[in-house]
Amino acid sequence: MKNYSNKNTETHFINMRGYLATLFIIGLGIVPLKFAFGQAGIVEYTDQDSANTFFHSGICTSTGTVWDTKFAAMVQNATTNGGYNEIAFAFMECYGGGMIDELSFLSPSAFTSAARCNEPSLAWDSVGRPANPANYESTYNLAFAPVAGGAAVNAIKQAAITGRNNDALGPVRNLFPPFTEHPQYFTASGNIGDSITLHRNNPVFGQNPNTKYIAILFGGSTNEAGNNNSLTTIKNALTARGYAAAEMTVINPPGRAIDLQNAWGALALPKQGNAGAQIFFWSSWGHGDWTFDIFGFIKKQLATLGLGSFTLRTSYTFNLDPTFLSEINRIAGQYPTSPASLDGPFFEIDSSEQLINPSVTLATPTHPASVMLIPFDQVDVFGDGLLWQTRFALNTTGLAFSTSGNSFSISFSNTTSPLPITLAGIVTGLRSNTPVPTQVPSLSILSSSGGYRQAK
Repeated sequence: MKNYSNKNTETHFINMRGYLATLFIIGLGIVPLKFAFGQAGIVEYTDQDSANTFFHSGICTSTGTVWDTKFAAMVQNATTNGGYNEIAFAFMECYGGGMIDELSFLSPSAFTSAARCNEPSLAWDSVGRPANPANYESTYNLAFAPVAGGAAVNAIKQAAITGRNNDALGPVRNLFPPFTEHPQYFTASGNIGDSITLHRNNPVFGQNPNTKYIAILFGGSTNEAGNNNSLTTIKNALTARGYAAAEMTVINPPGRAIDLQNAWGALALPKQGNAGAQIFFWSSWGHGDWTFDIFGFIKKQLATLGLGSFTLRTSYTFNLDPTFLSEINRIAGQYPTSPASLDGPFFEIDSSEQLINPSVTLATPTHPASVMLIPFDQVDVFGDGLLWQTRFALNTTGLAFSTSGNSFSISFSNTTSPLPITLAGIVTGLRSNTPVPTQVPSLSILSSSGGYRQAK
């Protein structure tokens, strides 16, 4: 673990590959052995390092998941063609910290998220008791948004510090330890990144003042209180800071993938017309997703070992990280998978064309007889035929995945060469809303009817 100090605050930077070996499970919580749990006044960041771990985080939309690599491509197209002066991101969805590493090419930039790359984000009744689902919203956003925006002017980093300190279900206040999120903050731009301040010129970047301000607010994949209330909170904060309605592109829930693509695409259209712009992107609490791209991992191993390319109807062995395995088992326990459900864990193949007669075969050490998975959902994510997501229901109880010795094969009738697959692996599930247990006597603000929810 590397520690970086800046402006009397400390950033705890943990590389995902080293971090995975330092975890143990307490109940439903994941506690890092190397982290100073509960310390106030700092920011922390866990690097998912997707290029090497093959874990990916994604923003769920009503028409499919926009994985981190695809989202980064949207942003790169917009910023390369349209230009920008400085840029900031705030991801409130589950596993949102994993969206950051793919965007590290941007500079000056600053990033924050409600949760680490490997944990759900949380929402609860923001008004009081008894808990009312109509009042649910992101607990990190409640503390972060009024400081990131608002009449009192603060930089994004200070908003992240204040948000982490005051997140009711964060590591500092920690009102219910079994359910704790760890807000993230990261910049690779030094003092310039730390000084990015919404709707204001950067005091450290003074020779390059902003000429315009652009905000993109994605309200989430589902039309529910946790998203609507969180969106209202950030909109009110930005308005108080001075954003005009014309400076905010608001995608109300349920937001589609094409809405997200169009919002970024619009910034690419005026060739370098946004060269002086400060750009801010915010995504809501519900929902995010997490996957292990088994296909990508196997492809790299085959190439490294000089064993040729990935072939259909061939069985390949794969391991599962204990943290990821624990997460899919936790969610499967809350949402037993059925052929008609996207809530619990499932297997997904992303492809550049619609797959014909697709199937996936899986086997595990405790279930060596291969199980064939039949697709229950196939979506054209952007409606243009260029990205399809095919989902297969998983019986995690019957298959009982292990940390090692699992195997899979893929089959379909398309004859395209090379294979049109861009990602294939186990996905945690599109959502997981869990009420707090009934016995929480020390937390009067939480209700037995469910004062808190986990987003996916």
